[in-house]
Amino acid sequence: MPCNLSAPGLTRRRLLLGLAAATALAGCRPESPAAPGDLPFSLLSPDATRALRGLSTADARSVLTQADRLAQIPPAPSRLVHTEHGYAGQPAYDAGVQAKTQWSAALTLGLAAAIGGNGHHLQATVALLESWAEVYQPSFNPIDEEGLDDLMLAADLIRPLHPLPQFSEFLARIADGYRQAQQDSTQRPLRDSDRNNWNAHRLKLATLAAYGTGSRERIAALPALRDRHLARAIAADGEVIDFRQRDALHYVVYALHPLCMACLSSRAHGDIWLNRTQPSSGSLRMALHWLLPYVRGERTHEEFAATTVPFDRERAAAGVKGFQGQWDRRGAIPLMALAARLAPDEFSADAEALQQQTATRPPAWLRLTRAG
Repeated sequence: MPCNLSAPGLTRRRLLLGLAAATALAGCRPESPAAPGDLPFSLLSPDATRALRGLSTADARSVLTQADRLAQIPPAPSRLVHTEHGYAGQPAYDAGVQAKTQWSAALTLGLAAAIGGNGHHLQATVALLESWAEVYQPSFNPIDEEGLDDLMLAADLIRPLHPLPQFSEFLARIADGYRQAQQDSTQRPLRDSDRNNWNAHRLKLATLAAYGTGSRERIAALPALRDRHLARAIAADGEVIDFRQRDALHYVVYALHPLCMACLSSRAHGDIWLNRTQPSSGSLRMALHWLLPYVRGERTHEEFAATTVPFDRERAAAGVKGFQGQWDRRGAIPLMALAARLAPDEFSADAEALQQQTATRPPAWLRLTRAG
């Protein structure tokens, strides 16, 4: 069913709650932000957020310009977002992609608020976060909800400037739902989705949400979820299960990106597990090194040639880009930028070379924020 961006059944008053609360900020500057040490965060610490204030690089100016435009677009939260098993031209997929533009917009606006302290950017970010937290009904499908971490990063960026009561409750629901989904998987026969990219995205959302709540109980549950996934997902030589299932580097990247996000989030809170292995499994570090020959262009790969998933062949037949032919190295740009943060000595040179060779840059938040 297509997502309805107008959120039918909601009164106008409810739709504008986020805006109404934030409008009171217009023209105001936060005189006494909360003490940074008291604030939970998902990945970007209050110190990392404060370091953005007054930044005047070309990237920062570009973000401010984009934010000026995005701040004019009112929140349009959906009850449902659905993008899994879809592609462009399908109504539900197109509606889901459109809805997710508000998630990425929140991150851009949050960056702008942190850089400039502009009340207009701040109120727009608060409005987006609080209205989505009120309206959206989590499905706990991690592919449909893949971009929710953009909202979590946006919250990190403005939490020192303004409270987010509804979004904080929303984070607790996300953390609890994704933790429970992974725990439930131990009570039934193992599915492919319990060990491939699907579960990697569940782990990412569970991790960022748990840390975002600051709840000791939720955070304490994360190591078991992580260790279970590493044991199931990464072979002793670093190959991820997705490569065997899909015969595609696209899905290797898609499996490793959320793991790097979870690893960065954990590291920012003192839990360092890049090199962690389980009996008969490899580590995230080993999986990144497994991919390096392809990132460097030393090896090439014909994508999805021997996939075991019929939907991959359906997308190839529909002409969806990337589902046939040689792997495009540009798809690894964000992943390698994350890897460079996790282990600069090992991955920075390859990340920079890939950007130069492909004339492609990582997302703005990775270019602007410091390693955390």
